[in-house]
Amino acid sequence: SRDLGEQRVAMALASRRLGKRVLEASQLSKRYDSLELFHDLEFNLDPGDRIGIIGPNGAGKSTLLDVLTGYTLPDRGTINWGSTVHLGYYDQQSRALQDDMKVHEFIESKASLIQTDDGNRIEAAQMLEWFLFTRPEQQAKIGSLSGGERRRLYMLYTLILQPNVLFLDEPTNDLDIQTLAVLEQFLDHFSGCLIVVSHDRYFLDRNVDFLFSFEDGVLGSRYPTPYENYRLLRDEARAHAVAESSGKATSSAPKGRSDRPRKLTWKERQELGDLETRIAELEGRIKRVESSINGVGDDFMRLNALAAELEQAQVSLAQVEERWLELSEIADNE
Repeated sequence: SRDLGEQRVAMALASRRLGKRVLEASQLSKRYDSLELFHDLEFNLDPGDRIGIIGPNGAGKSTLLDVLTGYTLPDRGTINWGSTVHLGYYDQQSRALQDDMKVHEFIESKASLIQTDDGNRIEAAQMLEWFLFTRPEQQAKIGSLSGGERRRLYMLYTLILQPNVLFLDEPTNDLDIQTLAVLEQFLDHFSGCLIVVSHDRYFLDRNVDFLFSFEDGVLGSRYPTPYENYRLLRDEARAHAVAESSGKATSSAPKGRSDRPRKLTWKERQELGDLETRIAELEGRIKRVESSINGVGDDFMRLNALAAELEQAQVSLAQVEERWLELSEIADNE
């Protein structure tokens, strides 16, 4: 019955309809002092788009989301949202939380109840329980919550507004495995537009349909998931572009001048091979832990230990993949 109740909550929160026009953003530019994050960037969303944005830290991915959602103004460009859009934005700052309010008061002030399609009502306390806040914990002040609890509450706040366009900025960084399971339950019922910025390949493969790489101010081509498919197609496209460029090269460049891109050092090439081995090891470890979690039964102490191990492995994988991506980009351009 608890599972059925959680499914009712997920379905109710994910039920808002979306019209045919979602987002058209044109010629967006943003810089901070001498650092230009992007210039004349184009970005459109159509109904049903589920997109992941990947790229190195500091590339401007979060700033792009802030600009699209109106938290930050672009230096130039236009952003036009459809009239039926109800936007939910899970940012990295948890900006909407109010530390002086109790947990249940905060949620009740945003949505005291949700009406389901079958006419039933879901109260704020039930929604908080779905997000793993017990009735006693709902009486706590938000300012007293741990970092993980704050992020969990902020995720619920984002979803109870019943968005039909949802932006998630690094959702797997601070959420525990149980909360991520709740989020994925919601996303399974969500038919609106989803934009995820993340380094977590597993989360992206499960929840989005296409990937964009964002780096050097450029939003690259759209590639279908899974991530491995994206990587292969991207490498093929780059190899084709390099071949075309080489074919058009002329001998008119001055002698002694070189515009060749940087190559990997011997040490970096060794590191790249080690990273690929490490990625495979961590992926295997994650699969083994996930299998153990599925068969743990009612042993909650064992479940908590496995959840902590899984979270640590996922964080390590994200860090290793980020470095692998950085070096592989250099290797691809050699």
